[in-house]
Amino acid sequence: MKRMFKPISRLTATFGLSLLAALSFAQSFTQADLEKMVKELEVYSPKFPEYVYPIKASIVENEEPNAYATVEKNKDGKWQPVMVVFTGFVKFTNGDPRLIRACVAHEISHLSKGHCTMPGWKPSDLNNLWTRQQEFEADVAGASLLQKAGYSKQDMADLMLKLDELSKGSTWLGRLTGDHASGKARAAEILDNPIILRSLMDYEVGLAFMESRGYQQAMNAFDRAIAKEPKLAEAYTNSAQAAIMFYYDNLPRDVRANWFKPDFGPMLAPPPVGSRDPFIRAEDRQRWEAARQRVAAAMQVNEDDLRTLELAALILVLDPDGNPANLKAGTDALNALVKEAIVPDLKLRVANNAALGMQRSGQLKEAVDLLLNAQKGVTLYNPYLAENLGVNELSKKADDLNTVAEAVLATWLDNTAPAHPGYSKIKDNYVKFCSVAGFKPRDFKQQPVFLSRVMSVNDKGTDLGMFDPFEKFLETLGKPEGALKYDDRYPDLMEVRWNDGLFAVLTERDQVLRVTTYSPTGSITLKSVDTTLDWSFKVTVGMSIADFAKVLNPDNARKVNLIKAGSMEEWHYWSNLKMGVLFKDDKVAGLTAAAAGK
Repeated sequence: MKRMFKPISRLTATFGLSLLAALSFAQSFTQADLEKMVKELEVYSPKFPEYVYPIKASIVENEEPNAYATVEKNKDGKWQPVMVVFTGFVKFTNGDPRLIRACVAHEISHLSKGHCTMPGWKPSDLNNLWTRQQEFEADVAGASLLQKAGYSKQDMADLMLKLDELSKGSTWLGRLTGDHASGKARAAEILDNPIILRSLMDYEVGLAFMESRGYQQAMNAFDRAIAKEPKLAEAYTNSAQAAIMFYYDNLPRDVRANWFKPDFGPMLAPPPVGSRDPFIRAEDRQRWEAARQRVAAAMQVNEDDLRTLELAALILVLDPDGNPANLKAGTDALNALVKEAIVPDLKLRVANNAALGMQRSGQLKEAVDLLLNAQKGVTLYNPYLAENLGVNELSKKADDLNTVAEAVLATWLDNTAPAHPGYSKIKDNYVKFCSVAGFKPRDFKQQPVFLSRVMSVNDKGTDLGMFDPFEKFLETLGKPEGALKYDDRYPDLMEVRWNDGLFAVLTERDQVLRVTTYSPTGSITLKSVDTTLDWSFKVTVGMSIADFAKVLNPDNARKVNLIKAGSMEEWHYWSNLKMGVLFKDDKVAGLTAAAAGK
């Protein structure tokens, strides 16, 4: 029998021609046009004293959407400033002279500031931030250069927002922590009234925290976005979704084990291991009510939005006490959405959540039938639906539904790590079902556990993360004991320390981009990106390397130099996790969440 579903594809960052194929190439922009632009703007730009002008400008055939400034030695052995614009960049802008001119002004400003020959910093974390500072500086100087030449600095802001398109396909955390800041952050530095952009920046921070399962921090970020721009309707819905996840995340594990697993929709994953208390607690009811109120607020601004309506039904079927009226109302609303759904992933998600309401109401047979009938004729794979089917011993159905059930369970087993706590039970149920339905059981791959990126460290029970407001660190840790600046031209690039240096952050423009703890109470919780795996691993300061190596092999990390009070330390750094670990005396001596450059 052929496999019904294909394995889940994993998105990776993609740049270049694949992102730009839909854009028409503007043939009219020539080498002469570029030289004219450079000559026009160069008049208004300071000259870096170590370079010999004029700037040598070239258009190069290359599909990458890029441009850069550099220097090369001329025949007299002196530094000749050089600017290169790829044809891919002209294609990316569709030949818009405003955007190309803004790019030229940006690259001229890199040269006027001497960035091309300015030595960087050896520490990997500072080197990454150093590059970001230079980009910010070139943006602002380039915008000023445009204005001196009679153009609008809005052109530079528009270029930054256009460049944001190149981040599509990368993770939200990757967009926020690269060696170039996000286009929205760069545009906000240029414009006189950047409040909407700053609201969107908070919104993206919320999405990054949702990716890393920091639901409370995501909720707070969406709230900050709303405070800056109350008309940002999507933030209300995402805040409500984060609140529902935070409630579910903190439910006792034994309670969750008795419910079908809900599908919270795009970008959200099952919660990590939590309390083992067997009963609903007062704090669970409080979190549910807080989430319900956020859903109600989202409904006020998004009353016709399908996603918000879906969350309004979901919060009811997640009623901690199983109030029959709430379960029925939520289930009925979700069933109505099943009937109306045309898009396959929406149909499977709302059917899964309606089945949760049925299961909690004692209608297990009806719930299973709903799941199978929703999957019938749909080749898309939903891991929540598959797991909820698999935890039951399925009886023989009609032939077409037998085929669906076998394929769904087989796909789940083929895409799930055996470390999943329900793996053995679901595999046993699969084998039993194959026996009664007349199928030959398949063999399955042994999937590893993939880990999600790290944004926070925990100190004394409080999560403190990248992009959290600096005020949160002050409220949690008190007055800093000291701050160290690394360059007078970039005063916002600082290392701030607390508790005799046991806790430190690196800041950029009042944002935190590295969080480090050496405290005996410090920890990082690693979580799986597998959307069905209820698994986590706590890394603590003071644990042995041997215990740490049970999850991550230190030999697979790259060794990088990171800053500490003006000196350097050699850390083991996992680029894919944005996490660093300092080892000393066969123990974990420090933990950091950081975007460390190459």
